[in-house]
Amino acid sequence: MLFNSFEFALFFLAVIAVVFALQERNLYKKIFLVLASLFFYMYWKVNYVWLLAGSILFNYAMARSI
Repeated sequence: MLFNSFEFALFFLAVIAVVFALQERNLYKKIFLVLASLFFYMYWKVNYVWLLAGSILFNYAMARSI
């Protein structure tokens, strides 16, 4: 899915709509954004999802340690 494709525009607008619907629920909003990001990368190539998930976990652990 390219950034300038119609599919990406629909996906992006749907994600933004859900994020605005979850205004007061910060934990659900964060979980949804992580899952939407993983889905976006999985749509292109499944092999890179594990790299992104590992990067997310590593960055989260480093941020918590600071």
